[in-house]
Amino acid sequence: MEVAPRFIIHETAHWILNHHMSSALPGYLMLGSRTHVNSLAELPDDALAELGGLLAKVQKTIESQLKPKWLYISRFGHDPGYPIHFHFIPVYHWIEDLEGYEIQAAGDLRDQRKRNVAH
Repeated sequence: MEVAPRFIIHETAHWILNHHMSSALPGYLMLGSRTHVNSLAELPDDALAELGGLLAKVQKTIESQLKPKWLYISRFGHDPGYPIHFHFIPVYHWIEDLEGYEIQAAGDLRDQRKRNVAH
């Protein structure tokens, strides 16, 4: 998958760091291999040597600059055509606050529907 240049944050010889192209969540980053393999075991030694330091630097930067409550770092997806990549998914306090709001809003809508049906 081609990453649009406006999303690219950092590049090395083996990795591309970009903001997730379909997410508006601040700090949702992806670190993708330039080598089109889908397994750590298939990566060149130089890419593997670079990976640990990059994962740590990205984590440190997100945590120090954006201060999420949690930061999930994971590997999802194994579809052909996509090189191995890692997701950095920050969870902020304000996101957790929205969860309660959405639940309350759903309850309000349910109550309104009951009132409308009763009339």
